[in-house]
Amino acid sequence: MAQDLLTSCGLSLQNVKYLYLASRQTTGEVISFPIEYTTKTGTTDSVILITAWDAISQTVTIGGQVLQWIEVLSKNQNIDFQEEYRLTKQGKTYVKTITINELPQVNYYTNSRLKEFLFTADGEFAIGKAVAFIIDENGSQWICGYDIPLILQTGMELGVSEQNYYSLSLQSISYSRIRNYELIQV
Repeated sequence: MAQDLLTSCGLSLQNVKYLYLASRQTTGEVISFPIEYTTKTGTTDSVILITAWDAISQTVTIGGQVLQWIEVLSKNQNIDFQEEYRLTKQGKTYVKTITINELPQVNYYTNSRLKEFLFTADGEFAIGKAVAFIIDENGSQWICGYDIPLILQTGMELGVSEQNYYSLSLQSISYSRIRNYELIQV
């Protein structure tokens, strides 16, 4: 049994305006999951706090880890997010899927940025574990993959048209829902 949560209750992630993906720490190491975090009110169901966001060096600090992120260009609603509630024999789970329908402008720069995202500094495959920071059209900030990381499901599918593009799909199956995040000043 699956139910789309974001259209069935008060929690609502509108269209993705900004998407930032992190697959490693600034040291080149993979992210340690689950990411330790503190919450705004100290409860388990509240806003996750991040302690630093640096747009210039493209880093975010959460739970003592400094993560390197890349921005995925959001253009013409090319990024979809879906969260489904599933009740199985193993219990309840939440399946969160981020689909990048079209990562446009495949060129040398795009390929090098994908290589930087997909591989660690040592040349090891890094996309096995990723976390996403999402800002929707309402300005709400969401974090996905903080407990069970996002895993590349399908990807690197090259679409050939007048302008080449990649398609990617990442998924996290966990016992927790997507959560809001907030930057605090320490």
